[in-house]
This record gives sequence, structure tokens and C-alpha cells, in this order.
Amino acid sequence: MSSRGLGGARSGRGGTCGVVRVPLAFFGNEQAGPNWGTRYRLEWGMVVGRRVRAMRLQREMSIARLAQEIQRADGRPYSSSFVSRLERGWASPPLFSYILIARYFDVAPGELLGSEGVERPITDSELTMVRVARNLLLTPEEAIVRLMKGGYGRSGAI
Repeated sequence: MSSRGLGGARSGRGGTCGVVRVPLAFFGNEQAGPNWGTRYRLEWGMVVGRRVRAMRLQREMSIARLAQEIQRADGRPYSSSFVSRLERGWASPPLFSYILIARYFDVAPGELLGSEGVERPITDSELTMVRVARNLLLTPEEAIVRLMKGGYGRSGAI
């Protein structure tokens, strides 16, 4: 056997141990470049990570302290580097970890994981619009379309 593995790299000590080195480029040049890492980031992970960071900073807490407060399934704490990656959207821990983070910060899990403004209170004007649409037996979509078209008739109804 040749003392060179794949890609011509020397293997083992003097090439006699039979170890084959695998090149690190697992994909073609068309996939490489400055944006290669974005495929490992999830948009929701970045959103949730920003929320975790904001809550941590609001409490003037270090990453190391938060890492000590949240536990893995085996009872060990997460590392500071893992929490840092989580805040930047580069890590995706199991769901129960997010629930523990929400519990630690005393927020509902939906506030941490949900869409922006999900638990935002409804204003009086928004509630009035809902009541009017219901009284007119309009679906929300129909009410919006009529509002966008300037759907006030002679009677003043939507």
C-alpha cells in the first residue's frame, strides 16, 4: 500500500500504519465561501438566542452564570461556550433546555419561543375592529380587504 492516503497526504508514521487521511473539504467549491456557515444557523435559533441574550443582559448576568443555571438531561450544566453559541443562533439544544431557560427568567415558554408580540395585550381600538367585523359577520380577511379598498358605502358600514 502507498504511504499516501486520499489527496496525497502522508498517513501515519512513515506511512506504515495504514491510516487514511480524509480531506476536510466535504463539498465542492460552489458551496464554499464566506457564507458556508449560514446553513448551520436557523433563523428561529437566532431569534430565540437574541431573546435569551436580552434577558440575560437585562439582569446583568454573565454567560458563565447562565450556563451554570441551566442543566442538561444528565444534570450537568451547559458550558459557557454553548450558551454563547445558543445566543448567536449556532446551537440548538433540546426543547426542555429552552423551557428551563424560560423558567429561570420567569417568563412563559411561549414568550421565549413564540413569534414576536404573541402575548402582547390587545388595544381598545383593535378590540373595536374585531367587534365590528364580528357584528357584520365578516372574516378577518374580508374586513381587511374592505378596509384596504376603502370599503365604506353610503350607509357608513364596512
